[in-house]
Amino acid sequence: MLSFNPDWSRVFDAGVCVAVLWLAYVLSDRRLFRSLGKPAMLAAGALLCVPVLWLGGLFSLITSLVVVPWLAMEAYNDTEQPLPRASRRLLTAARIVVFILVILCLLRPRLGFEDVTIQRACAVVLADVSRSMDYPPEPKTSRYERLKAVLEDHADAIEEIKEVCDYRLATFGETFERPEALPAEATGARTNLAEAFGGVMRDLRGAKTAGIILLSDGRDNGRGDPVAAARRLGAPVFAVGLGAAAEAEQAGDSSIQDLRCPERAFLKNAVPLRVRVGYEGPAVDQ
Repeated sequence: MLSFNPDWSRVFDAGVCVAVLWLAYVLSDRRLFRSLGKPAMLAAGALLCVPVLWLGGLFSLITSLVVVPWLAMEAYNDTEQPLPRASRRLLTAARIVVFILVILCLLRPRLGFEDVTIQRACAVVLADVSRSMDYPPEPKTSRYERLKAVLEDHADAIEEIKEVCDYRLATFGETFERPEALPAEATGARTNLAEAFGGVMRDLRGAKTAGIILLSDGRDNGRGDPVAAARRLGAPVFAVGLGAAAEAEQAGDSSIQDLRCPERAFLKNAVPLRVRVGYEGPAVDQ
C-alpha cells in the first residue's frame, strides 16, 4: 500500500493546484488554446483542482508528474534568445528531474506490504481426576463417570472446536498432566486447582487462549489461591460442576485445609501444630 508523509500531503496538494492554474495561464497564450481565452482556461484549471484537493494522495502525485514536466517544457519555449534543440532538451530534463526529486523529498512515499498470519487459539479441557471424583460409590454413577459422559455427549462440539482451535485435554489431581486420553479411574491424591491453572499456563507458553473448560466437583484442598491463579491466565474459565447438591447432605466431606508446623524439631521435644479442617455435610455431634 502506497502512503505519503501526512505533514506535507495537503501542502503538496495546494502546490499542485498552483501548478495547474499556472499551466492553464501559460497555455492560454498558445495558438491552440488562445481562442478559449484566459478566464475559460483558468476555470478549466480550477475544475481540475477539485479532484486534486478531494482525492489527494496518489491522484495528486500523478497530476504533478504530468503538470510539472509540462511547465518545464513550456518554460523554454519563450526564451529571449533561441536555444539549440539539444540545450533546450537538456535543460528541460534537468528541471524535470529536480522537480521530481523535490516532490519525492516532500512526500516521502512509502510502499507497505500487509502480511496476515492466522494463529489458532487454544481451547483447553481441564478434567479433575482426584479421588473425590469417585464419589458416590457404586451402584450409583460417580462424578468421574459423569465427567466422561459429558465429554462423550459433546463429542460433536469438541470436533467443531478442533476445526477452529488447538484443542488440548489436560487432567489434574495433585499435579497437572497432559495425557493422550482420560485415565480409567480417578486416583489423584488431592484436588489442587491452583496447580492445575499454573500447569495450563506453563503448557500454553504464552499462546492465545480461547477459553478453559473446567470439569470438577469443585472441592479444592490444595495449596495456593485458585482464583488468583485463574486470573493470571488471562483467559476465560468456564466451570462445569459435577455432583448433586443432595450428595453433601447424605455424606460428609472433610479435608485438611491448612497445616502449620516447624520444619525441624529436636527428638522427643514437643512442637506446636496448627491444623485447619474443613467439613461439608450433615450436622454431627460436637
